Amino acid sequence: MKKIISLLLVCLGLTACSSNYETIDTNRALELIDDGAIVIDVRTNEEYNGGHIKGAINIPVDEIENITYEKDDTLIIYCASGIRSEKAINKLVDMGYTSLYNLDGGLLNWGSDLEE
Repeated sequence: MKKIISLLLVCLGLTACSSNYETIDTNRALELIDDGAIVIDVRTNEEYNGGHIKGAINIPVDEIENITYEKDDTLIIYCASGIRSEKAINKLVDMGYTSLYNLDGGLLNWGSDLEE
């Protein structure tokens, strides 16, 4: 019986820790932005200058460890397709950030106007 309870506790612990961020669509991102979320574009400076989500801050993925936001600030992270943003989010999780959102499909799925 003790083994079963221990196994259940381990499984619950792994489930609770398996996702430290949420992948969201454009509609949810817009809601969070309206509520004051910080939007971070982790693409290169050149990509960012070619067009980005209105109000987004450019912090390339390789520089993400330099951010200085509060650990509980709501951060929406995006790139072109979602690959670099996931890499950036994993770094942020390791740094202790707790309110992280990955834009599903990045700018490829944004479907809204961009700012240059």
